[in-house]
Amino acid sequence: MPLPSSPSDLHSPQRAVISDEPDDDPEIVDKFPGAARRESKLKTPLIQSDFAAFTGEYGPFPSKADWDLAHWSTIEGVSQSAISRLLDSDAANPALAASSARHIKAQISALPSSTKFNHAKLSVPGMVEPFDLYYRNAIDVVADLLADPAFADVMSFAPERRWADATRTTRIYNEMSSGDWWHEIQVRICCYSRCELLVLTCCI
Repeated sequence: MPLPSSPSDLHSPQRAVISDEPDDDPEIVDKFPGAARRESKLKTPLIQSDFAAFTGEYGPFPSKADWDLAHWSTIEGVSQSAISRLLDSDAANPALAASSARHIKAQISALPSSTKFNHAKLSVPGMVEPFDLYYRNAIDVVADLLADPAFADVMSFAPERRWADATRTTRIYNEMSSGDWWHEIQVRICCYSRCELLVLTCCI
């Protein structure tokens, strides 16, 4: 297609467009039967148990007003001196239980946090000074992500096979859950579970 020689040529009927019309044949998804069931033997992630330890609805904060103030001051980067001046003024919410910026900071520090970073000194041959290495346990990080309620509705736990249409002739691969590896691992897990059940039945 030749380049336009004038602005009017931009509106030529030859210009490529993107259609907003939906496909006549929607995707077909086949989920692995019985996959992603809950295993009682799995440990509860630490961050989830930490949240469960709080008795109030807003964790370490005694009220929604205190939570809102801590959230606002943290997101906006309000200084501690400014928070103290606000609490001392007549504009402060009378429902607040916080008495000072230090009090709010202590409540924020009591919130459960993700997996802690570890620190180590790494010596490299040929280098005079060691490097600072910060790292986290990958398994603990994954456990934190799985326990985060913000991701509850956007996570996939079961393998699935996606097809372009009802004929199931064209396979679609767009996520890890739609790949063959997840399916193969799920088959192994199911086989192991059936073997364990068989062994228990024979023992009884």
